[in-house]
Amino acid sequence: MVLGTYGTQGDFSWQRSSITALPEAHVGLERWGQNCPGIYHRSVFVDWRDYEGNYGFEQVNY
Repeated sequence: MVLGTYGTQGDFSWQRSSITALPEAHVGLERWGQNCPGIYHRSVFVDWRDYEGNYGFEQVNY
C-alpha cells in the first residue's frame, strides 16, 4: 500500500504504508486478507477534527 499525505503547509509526499494506517472510517478494503488474491482500490480520504474536537471525514473513490 502507498499512502500520500499532506503536511500542514500543503507539502505532499508518498510513502509505503500498511492497511493498519487507514482511519477506521475508511471503507473499501473490508475483504482484504480474507482469501482474496488482491484488491485494487484508489481513494482520496481526508479527515479532520474541528476546534471542539468533533471528527469529520470525506472519502472519494475513483
